[in-house]
Amino acid sequence: MKAALLSPILAVTACTAQAPLQQAQVLPEGALRCIDLGRVTARRIERGALVYELVGGITYRNDLGGTCPSLQRGTGSEVVQTESQGPQLCRDDRVRIYDAAEARGVGATAFPQCRVGNFVPLATR
Repeated sequence: MKAALLSPILAVTACTAQAPLQQAQVLPEGALRCIDLGRVTARRIERGALVYELVGGITYRNDLGGTCPSLQRGTGSEVVQTESQGPQLCRDDRVRIYDAAEARGVGATAFPQCRVGNFVPLATR
């Protein structure tokens, strides 16, 4: 009988324990830890950062964590290849930035992986 009484309590505790994780996705300064890759309409290099445009006109800047030599030598024609583990691109996931013509000769994996940072909103339309 006691086990039957504890089950609903455990279920409520499990549900409320997940709520703070969802709220933790949005950082206090408006930055996000993750974006939905299915909502990305464009990505580009701009002023030493990656810029992601999403459905609805929302634009996020991502200052990659650590050094990323491919980002610094960007000319605007680079390929940005995401290497995430799911439908979202999150902080600490990896991207490769490379010139498609150069990659034909050496392969995309010859270019270093760069670590994704937080996504900071820039503008909305």
